[in-house]
Amino acid sequence: MKEMIIRKEKITGKIDVPTYIRDYVAPEEFLEYCKECDGYNQNWSCPEFGYDVLDYWNKAETLHIFGYRLWFDREETEKERSPEELQSLMKRILDKEKLEMADILYNYEEWYPGSISLSAGSCHLCMECERIYDRPCRYPDRMRYSMEALGANVGKTCSKLLGLELLWTEENKLPAYFVLIGGLLSKEADIDWSRTP
Repeated sequence: MKEMIIRKEKITGKIDVPTYIRDYVAPEEFLEYCKECDGYNQNWSCPEFGYDVLDYWNKAETLHIFGYRLWFDREETEKERSPEELQSLMKRILDKEKLEMADILYNYEEWYPGSISLSAGSCHLCMECERIYDRPCRYPDRMRYSMEALGANVGKTCSKLLGLELLWTEENKLPAYFVLIGGLLSKEADIDWSRTP
């Protein structure tokens, strides 16, 4: 099968947490978007949490942003697909990349003690989340929240802090690229993203 992703571009940035909260975090606004999702209240990594998400942000001093811009093969972006085929394809591609990102960020947590990673999207550690059955998370030591679950405006983060726009599927076609954004909340002002696991 032809390789769908022809280039993977690492994206990094940083901002102090108080400024990020002031300019990019709006929990009440983004909770309303979360309520529109089929997965709302069905996953321990998604709202509602039962605590003030600003307290979570305020445990750290710096948000270190980490992600990828995944460039798709041009021939593949020109193909029209059914909505179901497109959704399945995106899930297959992105789930693999999200897991790789999560593993990298777990390493950074070890290298920078006291830090906690933010995932690219909701948790997929289990086939079915225990929250559906009102049971505790099976892997609380590995489950992580995404920036958007904690009320962050990821689109604004990408455009204003990273200088890139998010693209979405249109007319049943892949976009030219897709952006996955996560990060590391840390008390460290600087971290070295060149380290590799």
